[in-house]
Amino acid sequence: MRVISGKFKGKNLSFVSNEELRPTANMVRQALFTKLQFEISGKRFLDLFAGSGAIGIEALSRGAGRVVFVDKSPLAIKIIKQNISNTITGNRQFEVVHADFRRALETLLEEFDFIFLDPPYKSNFYLEAANLILKNNLLSNGGMLICEHEAKSPFEISGFKVISRKKYGTKMLSYFMKEEDSQLPPNSD
Repeated sequence: MRVISGKFKGKNLSFVSNEELRPTANMVRQALFTKLQFEISGKRFLDLFAGSGAIGIEALSRGAGRVVFVDKSPLAIKIIKQNISNTITGNRQFEVVHADFRRALETLLEEFDFIFLDPPYKSNFYLEAANLILKNNLLSNGGMLICEHEAKSPFEISGFKVISRKKYGTKMLSYFMKEEDSQLPPNSD
């Protein structure tokens, strides 16, 4: 697995593919960042259930101003730190948080322009995380919540409006905005 584009294009990323960690496929990462390519520069990005950190590292590679990586797995945290050390150069703003998503979402004190959720597919963590994001006001006005999930299981999230869905084989990316922001263009402040 490699960084697809941007400043760190071609840098190798380590990963472990098992039940605990399931890296986002290159095709899905490419599609995600093609969609965000003109919006990511200088923005704050939360990679929740970060796994290998590939999504957050790709965001940094493409100019995100700050990325916070969150995962509860000690193995994932080790891989994220290894991948950061092998790819990120220069003065990049990032933070690696070793915590359960609930604790992280209760203790983070900043708003994000993009929040990427990729929890275990069969969990109900999408809805629980989205509720905590709303409760703690972690998504900026006009910000986007992006969920990777099984294509056969699209879902709605109370308090959010679906703005786009795209299927990639057995996976799907769903893009949401807060209900009150759904009439705003993405990421307008």
